[in-house]
Amino acid sequence: MERRQPTEQQRVVIADKKGLFVVRACPGSGKTFSVAARFHRLLSDWEQANQGIAAISFTNVAWTEIQEYLAAEFRVSKISYPHFLGTIDSFINRFIFLPFGHLAMKCDTRPTLWGPPHNTREPIGDFLFWRQPACNKKCCRLNDFTYDLNGNVVGLKADKRGQNCTESKKPCIGYKKNFSSKGNATQSDANYWALEVLRSFPGIAAAIARRFPLMMVDEAQDTSSVQMAIIDELVKSGLNELMLVGDPDQAIYEWREAEPQLFISKSEKWAQNSVLLTENWRSSQTICDVTSKMSSAREPMTAVNPHLAAVNIGPKVFGYQDTAELPELARKFAENCRCLGVESADTHVLTRGRDFLNAIVPGTTPVRFDPWVDDAPLTPNIARAKYLLDNGRLREANHVWEQVVTDPGHSPNRAVFVSGQEFAARGQHYALLRAMPATTGTTLGTWAVEASQYFANTSVLSHVAIRIKRKSNVCDYASLKFGDVFGHPADEDVTGEFCLGTVHAVKGQSLEAVLLVLKNKPPSSKAYPKLIVEATLGSTEELRIVYVGLTRAQRVLSLAVPFSDVDAWTAYLSL
Repeated sequence: MERRQPTEQQRVVIADKKGLFVVRACPGSGKTFSVAARFHRLLSDWEQANQGIAAISFTNVAWTEIQEYLAAEFRVSKISYPHFLGTIDSFINRFIFLPFGHLAMKCDTRPTLWGPPHNTREPIGDFLFWRQPACNKKCCRLNDFTYDLNGNVVGLKADKRGQNCTESKKPCIGYKKNFSSKGNATQSDANYWALEVLRSFPGIAAAIARRFPLMMVDEAQDTSSVQMAIIDELVKSGLNELMLVGDPDQAIYEWREAEPQLFISKSEKWAQNSVLLTENWRSSQTICDVTSKMSSAREPMTAVNPHLAAVNIGPKVFGYQDTAELPELARKFAENCRCLGVESADTHVLTRGRDFLNAIVPGTTPVRFDPWVDDAPLTPNIARAKYLLDNGRLREANHVWEQVVTDPGHSPNRAVFVSGQEFAARGQHYALLRAMPATTGTTLGTWAVEASQYFANTSVLSHVAIRIKRKSNVCDYASLKFGDVFGHPADEDVTGEFCLGTVHAVKGQSLEAVLLVLKNKPPSSKAYPKLIVEATLGSTEELRIVYVGLTRAQRVLSLAVPFSDVDAWTAYLSL
C-alpha cells in the first residue's frame, strides 16, 4: 500500500517543529495522522536505549487510533520500551502515582485505584457510611469528589451533590482523608497525588523528564487543570520538547474536568512557535462553510478532500412540533440519504445525550426503574455482569464481575460469595459467569428464578440470593427486559435504516451523513436560542457539543430542532 503523503501544513508538524509548541487542528485536519507520522519520524532517528518518546492522548479511542495509523501507514506494529503510547491517566498512574503516590499520601502501601475507568468499586456503601443523613439521601459517592490544585475537596458535578451542595463539607473531607490514608484513590485523586509527588519531590520530576525527554499530548484541549499542572512540572524539571495537539472548540468533557482554556493559554504563550491546521479532509466545502461560522479559530476551514470536491449538498435545518414526530423525521432523513447514495450503515442520527435516544427509537436507553431489593445486594452486579457479557462487552463485564467475586475486605454488611482463596485461577471466576443463565430473550423475573437454581447447584455459590422486587402499582418488575434496566447495548444500526448514537460516542469519527437532533434546552443550561446569541464555543460546552456533532458529517448534514427554534438556528448558521 502506498504511504500517504502529508500536506505542507502537516509536514510542518511532522518534520519542522521543535521545542514547546501547540498545534491547533480543525476537525478533519488529519491531526491523528500527523501525530503518528511525527512519532514514526522520531522513532526512526531514536538512539537512546533507556530514554523514550511519550505519546499521550485523552481517551483509549484516541491513542488506539494513533497505534492503528502507525501500523497501517508506517508498519510499526507495537510501541515498546523505552517508549510509551497510551492515555494521560495511564501515563500518570504508571510512572508517577502507583510507584510514588504513597510518598505524598503518607501511607505504607502501594496505592489502589477505585472506580471508573478501572473498576466499578465505590467505597461509600462498602466500608464507609455517611454520618450526615442528607448525604445518604442524595446518594453521594466518594467518586463524586476529588481535590483541586490546592488540595481542597471539590465536587465533580454541577449539582446538589457536587459543586452546588449546600451541606457541610466536613463529611466529604473526613472520608477523603480516611480513604487516602489507606492508600485508596479515584482516578481524579490519583492525578492530584501525582502532582503532589512532583511538587514535593523534584528529583522524581527531573527523573521522569529525563526518562521521557520528548512528549506529545494529543486531545490536549480535554486536559484538566491538575493534568496540565503535571505537564508544567515536567517542563520546569527539564522537559523541553513538548507538542500539545487539539482543538478547544471540540472540548466536550467538562464533566471529566476538561478545561479548554488551559489549551488556549498555552497557544497564546507559545504563539510564535505554534501551528494552525485549517485543511479539512473530512467534509465538503458546503459543510465547512457552515461549521466555520461556529468556530473560534481565526481562519475558516478549507475542504481539501478531492473525493468530496464535487459534493454540493447544502446543510438544512428541520423543525418538529412534538417528540412523537422524531421517529418519522429520522426515517425520512434516512430515505433522503438513500436517494443521495448513502447506505443505512453510513447514515447517523445523533443526539446530545442518551436520554433523548428513546424519542427516536423507543427502548434504546434504560427505563428509570429500580428492581433491586436491599436484602440481595449482589443481584444488581451479577445481573449487569452477565448482561454485558451476553452483549459482547467483555471488558466491562469483567470489571463488574471482579467487584462481585473479590472481597475488598471492608464489607461487614454484605456477603461476598467468592473469596480469592476459593479459586486458584481467574479463569474459573469467569467460567461461573459464562455458565450462568443467559439474559437474552428472557424477562428479569424468569432469569432470577433460573439464576437462583443455578447458584443452588454449585458448591460455593449456594448461599447467594438472587431476588428482585415484587409487582406493585409502580411496575411489574418481573416482566422487565434487561435492556429496560441496563439500556440496550448498541448505539449502532438499531433500525435497519440508520445508526443511532450520541455526539460523545462519535467524537473523532467521520460519518457520511448526519442528522443532529436537539431539544429546545440542554440540561442545566439556557435554551439554545439564548445560548447562540449570548455565548461562544469558548464559553459554553453545550455549543461545543453541537459543533462536534455537526463537524462529523462528510456529505450530508441536517439539524432537527423544535419549530420555535428554527429561525434562530438558521440565522446562526447563515443558512
